[in-house]
Amino acid sequence: MSQYEIEKNVPLTERKRGKNTIYPFGDLEVGDSFFVDNKPAKTVVCAASAYKRSHPEIKLVTRKNENGVRVWRVE
Repeated sequence: MSQYEIEKNVPLTERKRGKNTIYPFGDLEVGDSFFVDNKPAKTVVCAASAYKRSHPEIKLVTRKNENGVRVWRVE
């Protein structure tokens, strides 16, 4: 016997699409960029990748340097 109760007719909730991000990915226009210097580079790169997966119409590019990470919108 399972420890989980099976329920019927529970409506599927809407998926949140990048609305909780602290980065302004959705506000970027083609050619715009922003710089992040107070977070680990991996955090910013992973957030940009996740945003791109849920918004395939937007192309973002990230570049790390010794001072932080810059994110560009290229399409």
